[in-house]
Amino acid sequence: MRRRLFIAAVAAIALLAVLAPSAKRYISRTFPYWTAHYAGLARNFMWSWTAVPGAATTEANPAHMGAFGSSGFGFSGASVKLQQLFRIQGLSPLP
Repeated sequence: MRRRLFIAAVAAIALLAVLAPSAKRYISRTFPYWTAHYAGLARNFMWSWTAVPGAATTEANPAHMGAFGSSGFGFSGASVKLQQLFRIQGLSPLP
C-alpha cells in the first residue's frame, strides 16, 4: 500500500513537471499583457520581502507633498489646505 502511494505521488509530481511549462506557455501566449502585468507585480512583491524595515511604509505626514506637488489624492496643495480648514471648522466644502 505504501509503495503504491509513493509511486502515485512520484507520477503526480512528474505529470505536474511536464504540464506546467505547457500551461505557462498557453497562458502567456493567450494573455500576453496580463501575464506580463501580474508577473511584474509578483516580482516586485517578492523583492519587497528583502527590503530594509521601514522602506515599504507609506508617508505618515498628511501635509507631505509627493511628486508633482500633490498629496496623492489629485488635489493641489491649496486645495488640501482648504479641505483641512473646512474639516477643522466643521464645514462642508460642497454646496
